[in-house]
Amino acid sequence: MSSQGKGVALNHGLALAEHDLVAITDDDCEPPPHWLRVMAEQFARDPRVAVAYCQVVPGPHNPRDGFVPAYTRQGEHTLTSVLERRRHRGIGAGMAVRRSHVTALGGFDERLGPGAKFSDYEDVDIAVRALLRGYLVRETDQAAVVHHGFRTWEQGREMARRNYYGIGAGHAKYLKCGRLSPMALALHETLLFILLPAVLDAARLRRPRVLSRARGYLAGFLAGLRHPVDRRAIRYR
Repeated sequence: MSSQGKGVALNHGLALAEHDLVAITDDDCEPPPHWLRVMAEQFARDPRVAVAYCQVVPGPHNPRDGFVPAYTRQGEHTLTSVLERRRHRGIGAGMAVRRSHVTALGGFDERLGPGAKFSDYEDVDIAVRALLRGYLVRETDQAAVVHHGFRTWEQGREMARRNYYGIGAGHAKYLKCGRLSPMALALHETLLFILLPAVLDAARLRRPRVLSRARGYLAGFLAGLRHPVDRRAIRYR
């Protein structure tokens, strides 16, 4: 197993944690004072909740120069099926997990995430695997982590390629493990975020702006098909 990457770090953190509820954010983020309380409340709603996400809002920046990755969605939601991940796309900058449930899943996939072979998707994959096992996933708008991770538009293109490389690998893993319901996520991802924007750009006689996504996704998917998996844990080896 890999000795580096965010998935490895997360699993080390879970092993060292002294409480069953573990909150997770990134080193360029600023949680609000009530963040831990709100996240703990998500797990108190139902003992089957394995993963919870909150809002992630962009820190101050000039949108002419670039952007800050964020995720906002109004309301509180309980996800019971993989298909619901199409509309609820919480990210790892603002999340928490129930250690006992995640450990039962085999932990985070250590081949996914920044610093790993497949450079993204560890934060989504853990929720998908939890839902496949019958656990629940929560999403709340009652707390918002401020993200200060500014990227220029040029950096954004490289980030898109890198992220979609991980997303493609994650989708290939589900196919290799014989889990077909997550492939609806793959279809949704490719149609809405790659094919549709490309068609719209072509209709306007523009060079497609999603080439980085498309190249990254295809490369990640093909690389994922070649990588061995643990079918029971739905993890890369």
